[in-house]
Amino acid sequence: MYMVIYHVMQHAGMQNSKGMAILSYLNFFMPWFFYKGGMFFMAQDTAVVIKKSGRRLICPYVVWSIVGMLVFLYIACYVEHAFTLWGYLKMNLYLILTEGSLPGNLPLWFLVALFVARIVFNECHKNAIHPIWPTALGITVSVLLHFTGLQLPYYVNYISSGIFFFGVGIMLRDKTENKQLQLLCIVVYVLLSVVSKPIVDIRTNVLSEGYYLLWPIWSVAGIVTINTVFLSLQRFANIGISLLRLAGKHSMYIYVIHWPILLVIFRVLL
Repeated sequence: MYMVIYHVMQHAGMQNSKGMAILSYLNFFMPWFFYKGGMFFMAQDTAVVIKKSGRRLICPYVVWSIVGMLVFLYIACYVEHAFTLWGYLKMNLYLILTEGSLPGNLPLWFLVALFVARIVFNECHKNAIHPIWPTALGITVSVLLHFTGLQLPYYVNYISSGIFFFGVGIMLRDKTENKQLQLLCIVVYVLLSVVSKPIVDIRTNVLSEGYYLLWPIWSVAGIVTINTVFLSLQRFANIGISLLRLAGKHSMYIYVIHWPILLVIFRVLL
């Protein structure tokens, strides 16, 4: 839900608004997606993981990339007259090779990155490689790419970062109910949010605020903090938020369809 609101504000040209500034305190939402994948990761036979993950992640990626491509084709070629049909096809081919997703459904890059992370950690488990090694390699690659200024292809950036946060989710999933860890993460998240809130676009690996090296620390602290808050609401106050449950149940549908809808609303109807 945060992601959809964030994208609505982007399309509405509200990047510098007070609302976007408030939303920035939950800017670890993409790392949280990967972390959640790690929390619920279960190693299986390679063929089973590829089949299940392919059906759940790659099939929607392909189908909804095509849908988004057709939606944006109409907008770019027939509404805005920005491309010829041939120019539009060449542009899409270039972007899929360099960025891993298309402007007609830009957020779908995450599905590919999550697919790769699942395969990587499944193979590591099969070969008795501790999750700390791919996790450390992932953040090392991200840091090196950032400080060397290398961006394209984007999928190297977000796959390496995704592997890091996925691995952290695996390693912390049995530890996040530890009160000391929860308190530490809450303190770190609040302090960094006040002193130097790091904002990084995980897709491009570009820093827009704060210090890059604090980004993974702030993100993990924020993830544990938000999980602790909702765990406490459920456990101690017995508060269930039906809207959030509904969004969670239909999260994949919301993820793959919201961007083309926003394109139609803001580029065609308004």
